[in-house]
Amino acid sequence: MKDIDYYSFTLKENVLTSISHNSKQYIVSILTSENNQSEKHTIKLVLRGERGLTTMLSLHNSSWNKTPFRAKHKDKFLLLASDIGQIIGLTIFHASEEGKFNFDIMEIFVPETKSCIRLNGKYQIFNEIIDFNCQSHSVYLVQIKSGFSTLNETANVVLTLLGEESSVDWILLTCDNDTQPFRTGQLDTFYIPTKRLGKIRAANINCSNIDANSKWFCEMIYVHDTVFNIKS
Repeated sequence: MKDIDYYSFTLKENVLTSISHNSKQYIVSILTSENNQSEKHTIKLVLRGERGLTTMLSLHNSSWNKTPFRAKHKDKFLLLASDIGQIIGLTIFHASEEGKFNFDIMEIFVPETKSCIRLNGKYQIFNEIIDFNCQSHSVYLVQIKSGFSTLNETANVVLTLLGEESSVDWILLTCDNDTQPFRTGQLDTFYIPTKRLGKIRAANINCSNIDANSKWFCEMIYVHDTVFNIKS
């Protein structure tokens, strides 16, 4: 059984030696919207933390993202910047001669502290600057074991967590050439930042937007946070 952490990367040794002691890794994930018309975008961002700002960070193609910003595709970017403490906001800069950039979700994950923030909703940006304030979240660790699976990159897997205080629907950014979750017999790990849900009473998972040749069975779901350890 393979345990995959979607926010773990292995850097080459010569890269690691150039990182100063006060630097941190930040992993930015973006789900590009289905209606995105162009892949040619210049996107930069500045993270705002309790102890200051990062320098301007560029989201560009790499060995993980050879063609970023494709429609309905999740891209991950590993960024190295100063330690700014807890992230409280970010500013996105966009430039393009071809069209608007549409994205549905952006996540920023800090591997060292396992902290994560998420911008939910549908966003559109075109040659402008957008500023976001980020609220603190509870981070739920969810592990999903797949049974028989023939999922392809067209699938959406949606998880619903039902708690005593609230509930949340969560799109688990699914199949792409990089992460390839939900394989047969695979145990996948996700970090989910969201509002406090209270004691988790139930977890529901479903798979939508699949073609006739795609099937997937979920064998087991674990939900963990700092207080609870629940098997659903």
